Amino acid sequence: MKTKYLAIIFSILISINSFAKDSSFIAGFEDIPIASNMIQNSDNDISFNNEETRYIETSLIAKKKTSFDSFKHFYIETLPHLGWKLHLNNQKSLIFYRENDILEFQKQSNTPLKVNITLKNRN
Repeated sequence: MKTKYLAIIFSILISINSFAKDSSFIAGFEDIPIASNMIQNSDNDISFNNEETRYIETSLIAKKKTSFDSFKHFYIETLPHLGWKLHLNNQKSLIFYRENDILEFQKQSNTPLKVNITLKNRN
């Protein structure tokens, strides 16, 4: 039984490690990866942090034609491995919770795909 759990943990660690080598992360968002076909547009980034609260906002823009469904699929598959739990998935947004944080992806446009990302406290 222990061997089975060790094998599962080992395979998760290997997949996270290989994922981390193949991708980069969104600047200012600690451990949130950026989908390979997206680039960060940090022109209008907002960041507010203190001991009680935090609020970070940025946007991603597609380098090539892609759909919001493909974008969401990447994060739905990836973020649970990083401790995020899916809370909402609809045609315009994707929301995850982790501890006291809310991570929200909001589709702004289709062509090119532009997505605003917000990380804030739940309370």
